[in-house]
Amino acid sequence: SSGINAEYGGHEWAAATWAPLYLNLGQIYRIAKQFDQAIKCFKHAQFLSSDNSTVYTGLAFVYALQGDPMLAVEYCHKALDKERQDPFTIQLLEMSLSALA
Repeated sequence: SSGINAEYGGHEWAAATWAPLYLNLGQIYRIAKQFDQAIKCFKHAQFLSSDNSTVYTGLAFVYALQGDPMLAVEYCHKALDKERQDPFTIQLLEMSLSALA
């Protein structure tokens, strides 16, 4: 984790502060249909907070919107590994799997 601390000013609290900001920014870019920027933000949030299921669901949603159901399924599974009962992720997984059929 020294890389995280070095990149974010050497403060222990920095990752906890920056992860939600990147997550929210990713959601804003997704809504604005700027999918590449959304993915970058979600990846930053993932780096900072790898246990956050919302990060993986955000990535899955963007990949589904981009027409890549295979990656959407992959990230839905990662999200559900963290939060098994998330109804949105379960629905997104079902839609992505049906897109593959």
